[in-house]
Amino acid sequence: MRRLRIGYVPLTDAAVLIAAATHGFAESDGLVLELVREVSWANIRDKLILGHFDATHILAPFAVATSLGLGDFRAPHLASARVPVCAGRSKARLADRHRSRAPLGV
Repeated sequence: MRRLRIGYVPLTDAAVLIAAATHGFAESDGLVLELVREVSWANIRDKLILGHFDATHILAPFAVATSLGLGDFRAPHLASARVPVCAGRSKARLADRHRSRAPLGV
């Protein structure tokens, strides 16, 4: 099993991640989701950029601004996925070390 460390802010749009981790939805794909609760979007962004997370639940503008270098850091935006249940507000970003394993379109 491959462990993915995922940062999130405990809001209702993180419910999909929480349900997936709690009920083992990713285990059939050989993944164990380790969720790490954070207190702010800035913490999520910074820890993702610094490599503390493999993926995150993040606001779309943070991902775009970071990839454009509009904040303190610049980092390539590798992948984002809209979660329809969350009305398009949730984004997931995959870390470099998992990019080669990502399915097409992610």
